[in-house]
Amino acid sequence: MFLNSIVECLKKIIQDEIMEVNFLSILGDGSTDAAVIEQEIVFLRYVNPTDSMPVCRQVDIVPLEAANSDGILQALDTGLSQVGLSFEKLKPDNEEIKQSLVMANFDGASVNFGNKNGVTKKLTDINPALISLQCIAHKLELAVLDANKDNLAVMGNFEETLKGLFMFYHYSPKRRRELKDISDVLEHDLSHISGVKQVRWLSSKERAVKAIKNNYEAVVTYLEHASTDKNSSTDNSSRAKGYHRTITAIKFVRLLHFLLDYLPILANLSKVFQEEKLLIMEIPDRLEETYLALNALKAYPGKNMNEFNDNFNDETLMFGNIKLHKSQGRQPSSAFDATYIDKVVDSTIKYIKKRFEILEEKPISLLMIFNFQKWPIDNQLLAAYGNDELSQLLMDYLHTYFSEGERDRIIHQWPALKVHCRQWRTAKLVNIYSLMLQIKPPHLTDMLKLVEFVMAVSPSTASCERAFSKQNIIKTQLRTSLTQESLRNQLMIMLEGPALKDFNPDSSITQWLESSIRKRHICGHKLKNKVNTDDQIDNILLDSSSKLDS
Repeated sequence: MFLNSIVECLKKIIQDEIMEVNFLSILGDGSTDAAVIEQEIVFLRYVNPTDSMPVCRQVDIVPLEAANSDGILQALDTGLSQVGLSFEKLKPDNEEIKQSLVMANFDGASVNFGNKNGVTKKLTDINPALISLQCIAHKLELAVLDANKDNLAVMGNFEETLKGLFMFYHYSPKRRRELKDISDVLEHDLSHISGVKQVRWLSSKERAVKAIKNNYEAVVTYLEHASTDKNSSTDNSSRAKGYHRTITAIKFVRLLHFLLDYLPILANLSKVFQEEKLLIMEIPDRLEETYLALNALKAYPGKNMNEFNDNFNDETLMFGNIKLHKSQGRQPSSAFDATYIDKVVDSTIKYIKKRFEILEEKPISLLMIFNFQKWPIDNQLLAAYGNDELSQLLMDYLHTYFSEGERDRIIHQWPALKVHCRQWRTAKLVNIYSLMLQIKPPHLTDMLKLVEFVMAVSPSTASCERAFSKQNIIKTQLRTSLTQESLRNQLMIMLEGPALKDFNPDSSITQWLESSIRKRHICGHKLKNKVNTDDQIDNILLDSSSKLDS
């Protein structure tokens, strides 16, 4: 009951914020909890009226009655009802409330984006003006996996080796202990060898590759010892010999160091795509930066490849203190550098561009005119920049969100926005637009509403992924009987509640007192009514304190 009272206060805060905004995006993602119940988590993104920054708020976590588009749609609508909304209420032609749903953001599952019966198809049937977008962080993961399929012969074997080494050590405390002993002899800090996960593949693979590189000498020494140890079992010896042969191949070590330059570029992009305040106009520039960094690896070896080249002797095949060997029946190791690196980089860029083609489709492509960092410097060019795109955006795609008068005034205020923003060309987009929404220049009143629309558009469902990580902390294998209400309340407090040191319980106590059908009893006193509850409590506590003193 106490948890529920705290959550009701948190929901009231979210509801009050939503009542002040014009536009919302809905984010949804599904996962199976420890009790094997399919859960759909629902977030809303909007511009926080307090600081005018984009914010993603969790509104509910709903068990699915069916894992199809109808079941997910019902779960999303149930989530909206927690803050007094629904898909019908959020239609732009509903004059009862000013809030409108402008975007739906999910992962790339076919149940969400099916052309005939997907969730987004059903949502556009309700609101034809709704924009739908697959999570860009998920798009990036899929693009890199597509590139790996093009290079499956090498990358597939490498990944299987990583997974095999993880399994080899993870399930054997004896092997981990012996590896730690060898690491201590070599005076080296042992890094944890992690597995490669299908979900969030980039970050897990980057960690695994770094661990192998940091532990490389210790792992090679242990495998060499285990493969020749007469006291070791036949299975252990043969597996150790196989892994030792694989990871001491020149090809493997070169690829390991290449990936240490390649994966961080993509992992950093993935982290940017998971930022809550990311604006959709910023995505093309972040992609271009990634393409340049990847192409640079083709012409100039990265830090880790240079480290390999400095420590590897072509004549003796020694890499530091470790003797490497050439793979039989393969091309020389130098050919690997010249062809394979180019192929990996080219295929990665190709598939990322393919996955992100939607950024070049309307209406999303029309929103790019709000990236003032790309505006022309020349006044003549700036005067004409974006005029046609703005008119098309308003007339063809956003006409249901803005009245005819608002559309005309926005077009007239477009030059004023250019004058206002061009001096901040080097500043972050979200900071400048947030500042404008706080200051509210009177000559940009209608334009600011369009700015709010642009900032409310959600590019990523990373908030949902983080919420499921919290869910797994709350609902473990030892707590599978946790009720849905308790899960919902605890998750809401973890995600939306303040830090413990900042928590003021007064409003939650009042909520608990006033939520009872019958009158609450406090210190032996019954509340007379639900009016001026705080004053009654103060009087009761004062009376109790006086009795204690006497």
